[in-house]
Amino acid sequence: METSNYTWIDAPVIDVIEYFAGTAGYFLNAAVVLGSLIAVLAILWNSIQLIFGTLEVQKFIIGIISKFAFFILILNLYPVMTAGLRHFAIGLGTEASGKPVTKLTAELTAFLKQMEEIVEQEDAELNAELAAAIAAQSRIREEGTTWKDWGSSIGFALLGIYRPLDYDITQADARVTQAQKLIEERLKHPSDNMKTVMAIKTVLKPVDETGEPMEGNLGSAYRLDLSLKTKDSQDTGYLSPNSLLRVALLSAQIMWEKEWSSVVTEWEENDDKGFFTSMTKSLSFSKFPVARLFDMVLVFCCQIAIVLTMIFSLVQYVMCILEFTITAAFAVVLIPCLLFDGLKDIARSS
Repeated sequence: METSNYTWIDAPVIDVIEYFAGTAGYFLNAAVVLGSLIAVLAILWNSIQLIFGTLEVQKFIIGIISKFAFFILILNLYPVMTAGLRHFAIGLGTEASGKPVTKLTAELTAFLKQMEEIVEQEDAELNAELAAAIAAQSRIREEGTTWKDWGSSIGFALLGIYRPLDYDITQADARVTQAQKLIEERLKHPSDNMKTVMAIKTVLKPVDETGEPMEGNLGSAYRLDLSLKTKDSQDTGYLSPNSLLRVALLSAQIMWEKEWSSVVTEWEENDDKGFFTSMTKSLSFSKFPVARLFDMVLVFCCQIAIVLTMIFSLVQYVMCILEFTITAAFAVVLIPCLLFDGLKDIARSS
């Protein structure tokens, strides 16, 4: 199942980006109009200088032509330059992460496979129950009659006490219906393990041996996909706040799962040492490794720290996205100031 990163966290960010990106055309038109006005002002000013002999004709012609060529070039390349700057900054930050991202990807991949095995086991149990119910239903229909529950002993069996087929088939049909209902409920309302698998697959995408993305979920290798996408799955060039927060939550969950697994292993070892406790399936509360409580509290504090740190970082990141988008849309208006020497300082200081 194809997953999308467009959620309640990303939606307002994308809406704001699209809004200010839409105003870029308005500011671009304003820059053209302002450029025309400043060009006329520059020509008039240079003409006055020519009249009073403070400016050479050759310098005037070369200056006007070079400034207009520079203005047209910058105006046409401005969208490409801002997009390139955005991709360069995000790519540089992503590449700088290096080994931590590789390690995180490996941990998420291992956790994904572990959760998929649990989900497959749950599905197998439900399918096995449905298959057993259907088999019992078919057997009753084929046999036609069966023993009563209270008449299943040898004594009543010798008396030949039976019960009608419809009584047994009703129970068999109810069992099949119940098994089918459980499977349908599982599809409508996924379990926590299924939700975890779906959450991981929103940030992990399967790749082939060359590292290229693959369709479906049959890849043996995965890579982190944290890009911010629109409703149409178009890449915006930014990182998804929702995916970043989800990675933080999954990382915290992996930390706890590993710690709890270690605690349970030590608990089982302590429980097996007892004579009576080793004979029961449930773990004895008295054999709980109390010394591991400090480790569990420490891991829990680390989980809280990871999530809070990510939340504060996302606030700063979203502010940077909005600031860059607004600045990139508005700054194009300042380009015409380069046409007139008296306004150059305004463009440079801004």
